Amino acid sequence: MKDFFDNDDDNEFDGEDEFLNFVNKQHEDRMKFHKNLFIHDVEKFSFQRIPLEPYECEQIFEGVFTDEDMNILTQVLVRDYMKWWDNEKSLIFEKWGLSWVSELLEYNVRKEEYELCHIFKQIMESGKKYFKGSLKEKV
Repeated sequence: MKDFFDNDDDNEFDGEDEFLNFVNKQHEDRMKFHKNLFIHDVEKFSFQRIPLEPYECEQIFEGVFTDEDMNILTQVLVRDYMKWWDNEKSLIFEKWGLSWVSELLEYNVRKEEYELCHIFKQIMESGKKYFKGSLKEKV
């Protein structure tokens, strides 16, 4: 009787390279899944502060966001702007921070979406005043 573990015929991979490709693909899929969860949370939890800075996302998710990802984040920021700008500007500043607004501003400049760039620049200028004022209050 042949031992179960000695049977090499059932080997799923034909070589080490194929196995490494499989592992790398699994890792890439996992990173994409986690990135999509992050974007989902930003979209669905309106009052929750974004826990990661853009550079942290690049490190954690091992790469930059795709155009589709940035378009979703842009639309979420526009939605928050429409909802809060007239009454609760501080909610925008506290959720997005200046680094995300700056990142989305740069992205939309490259896309030549100048109407959105104007809105994001307005958020940046008001946000700088907001954070400068909040620092003075703490001191």
